Amino acid sequence: MQIVFGLHFDGLQPRRPQSITGAATLGPRGLLEVLETQLGLPAPQAHPSESAFAYLKCLREATSPDRFFHRSLEVDAVNVARTLLRWRGEWYEAGWGGTFPDGAPSRLVDMAAVERLARQRVPLGSGQRLQRVSRALADRATQIEHIELHTPIEDFPHSWQRVLAAFRCEFAPGLELSPSGRPASDLALLQARLLALRAGDRRAAPGRETLRGDGSLLVVKSASRDLSADAIAEFLLASGEDTTALLIAENHGTTLDNALERAGLARCGFLNHTRFRAATQVLKLGLALLWEPVDPRRILQFLMHPTGPLPTWVRSRLAGTVAESPGIGGPMWGEELRRIERTQRERYEATEEQIRELRANVDFWLECERHDPRSGAPLETLVARIERVSSWSAARLNSSSDRAEASLFAAAHAQAQALLAGIHDLARERVPRLEIERLIDEVNAESPDPSFFGEAGHVRATESPGAVTSPWPTVVWWNLAPAPTGVSYPWSQRELAALREAGVHLPEIEDRVRSRSRAWLRPICNATDRLVLAVHDDDAGTHPVQTELEYLFEGYGRIEIEPALLRRQATLRPLGVDTRPLVLEPLPAPRRWWSLPEDCPLVPRETESYSSLSKLCDYPHEWVLGYAARLEAGRAADVMDGSRLFGNLGHRLFEEFFRAHGGWREVREEDVRNWVDTNLPGIIEREGAVLLGPGRGVERVRVASTLERALRGLLAHLRMAGVEEVSPEALREVPFADCRLTGNIDLALTCAQGAKAVLDVKWARQNARRDLLAANRALQLATYAYLEKTVDGADLWPAGAYFILETGNVVASDQGTFPDAIVAAPGDGEGVSHLWGRVAVTYGWRWTQLERGRIEVVTDATEPDDDSAPPEAGLTPVDGGDRYDEFAHLTGWEDSR
Repeated sequence: MQIVFGLHFDGLQPRRPQSITGAATLGPRGLLEVLETQLGLPAPQAHPSESAFAYLKCLREATSPDRFFHRSLEVDAVNVARTLLRWRGEWYEAGWGGTFPDGAPSRLVDMAAVERLARQRVPLGSGQRLQRVSRALADRATQIEHIELHTPIEDFPHSWQRVLAAFRCEFAPGLELSPSGRPASDLALLQARLLALRAGDRRAAPGRETLRGDGSLLVVKSASRDLSADAIAEFLLASGEDTTALLIAENHGTTLDNALERAGLARCGFLNHTRFRAATQVLKLGLALLWEPVDPRRILQFLMHPTGPLPTWVRSRLAGTVAESPGIGGPMWGEELRRIERTQRERYEATEEQIRELRANVDFWLECERHDPRSGAPLETLVARIERVSSWSAARLNSSSDRAEASLFAAAHAQAQALLAGIHDLARERVPRLEIERLIDEVNAESPDPSFFGEAGHVRATESPGAVTSPWPTVVWWNLAPAPTGVSYPWSQRELAALREAGVHLPEIEDRVRSRSRAWLRPICNATDRLVLAVHDDDAGTHPVQTELEYLFEGYGRIEIEPALLRRQATLRPLGVDTRPLVLEPLPAPRRWWSLPEDCPLVPRETESYSSLSKLCDYPHEWVLGYAARLEAGRAADVMDGSRLFGNLGHRLFEEFFRAHGGWREVREEDVRNWVDTNLPGIIEREGAVLLGPGRGVERVRVASTLERALRGLLAHLRMAGVEEVSPEALREVPFADCRLTGNIDLALTCAQGAKAVLDVKWARQNARRDLLAANRALQLATYAYLEKTVDGADLWPAGAYFILETGNVVASDQGTFPDAIVAAPGDGEGVSHLWGRVAVTYGWRWTQLERGRIEVVTDATEPDDDSAPPEAGLTPVDGGDRYDEFAHLTGWEDSR
């Protein structure tokens, strides 16, 4: 058996495919597996996280206050285990035997004490496996006859050097670095000078050399990886070099693959290593719901995730509720659950057992008991959640017919099983949040996405510059990104000396730097005709190769993609890629009127509310887009917060208070304070949980004290007004024009002798409410008054007023009902009956326009015209656009060209 072996050959292979019997090209992982198979040595089958979990258990058993890792272990145990396990693995690869001599530094002594436990419990690492192979080779044979090395022997770890010493090895022909470019070309001059500098030739160092710009050396610069990837793909296609070129992409290779696909070329198969996949994120999201306080944004993440243990349609509905009422367990939450049950019965014909099962699942995931993050959650609670995720992922795995999808759910299932194994070994009653999150990160290691693979006939490619050990006509090194220049060990000089004394053959720092520098030179020196370097703007700096190139040379070919495109160059010279000019289409300019075609009629809705009615009268385009077209922001676009949320909390506080206190007139101030202190925290948790988040403590206290003060102030106003009955959130529905008008009156009041009043509760903006009353433009109060008057069948209009939570003031058009009200009398001398008459006229006028397909766009960027003037008996037009217009970006741009 013939083996072609290199340190960088486990990934994409730059070598051209060959059909040879009994030959294989392998990297360290592949060759180790072949050796273990042929020597009859069982290979470890453990999940990668099992090593960290097992080592963590050893650390906990071996720890004591004098161990160097003791205090860190108490703070972040998993990261400590991961770090020390990495030290251990590096030592074993360098030849460690698991012990240290007497008198070794204390940290090494502590590591040896842990190792006495770990060598029996922790799955074998690559260094231990190599040592086992080396011992087996002393008395057993393999079928390997010859190994061709594509990495210098000194670059291999010591354990690999011992294994390779047992075979007949020879170095690949192109392993020794030498210039490959055509004589006297820019590329050849670059290769020769860089090699001379590495060899220490001082004559090669001084001065900056001017190149001829013959096209053999080309630097492509761009701020965008996507743009440069497209340019490289088009270059390969236009030049026909897709069969003679080699692509190198150390990271973000999928971006380059996507560009190749767009250009009609085969994908190379750059792997997208990531832990951020929908299926494998469910475990972390599901466990994140266990912690207090309730986090509405985390709940939204769980509900809006592409996949999850609850049905998609259920998660979507609940997400909308949480965004509107941030918390769990409030009235909106309960109503949505009841609607979900109705949908199950009517649309899905679910049985009562199925309905109970879904409700139990919602309870389990979302209405669960929550725990303090520091003291932790009970182990049995965590195990129950992990087992649920494991069962869910196994069911999805078994039901999936798509291979790529099945592999993702297989990864999620393996992740959950690994976490179960690890968490059982903790032997703790409660597990803090930080520790469980670290454990999840450990089992959710980065893995390749199975949906990315190489296609037949693709350009040869590699993810490692060190894998390029043979000449190529064209080498394209894409995304030459900044690389760390510092190389060091985390051990002191005394510790390094003790390690060497214990047989740990760690390479010198200088050798590691030279090895990395050689790897960077390989693609440069193996390019025979052309070297293309694609670099991108990066705040972290530049790659050392780019730095050297700019310091040593000038005059080489350069392309800056964005400036070239902005100057509308026909060709990206000297890359030779034709550009296609695109006509810049101006963005639509603002227009005062939109017109609908005849086949798109607008018809009145069955029901309107104050919100929709005010939009229809003042901002018709918002009514059309929001109610007729049913456009809305994404449900998870933003969780409700700020003044609107605080106002909603005030509404709920008042509602619960008045429903609980039929005899509110006799409630003492002290009892009001006690009731608020008892009940407001629950309201906030159910409907305003964003206030429970980090950094919101001061604001939460401010809101709570404002609401408590407002409730006491409201009671004082009601008593002075002689109010006898309060109906909070009073639902009313009455006929209006050609539809029905509905609304929830914040506070419907009954005064002495049966007089009625309506109170609209607002968080702030007291002066704005005064202005509305002064202009006789308080449409919401007029709507509430019309609803109450129509329901009662009364001739008199109820009095209307605003109650401002932030100030505790009542703002009214007179003091007839509320003696302490701030008065803002209408300047026109008219009252609410006149205002409602104007609303009815404007409503009819707007529908006359809409029925003709005419929609007025009332914004700051449009000017009213003759058609904008309402009938004389209608509402006075608003001045300017709506500050809360959700559709402002759909109404045109003033500066469009």
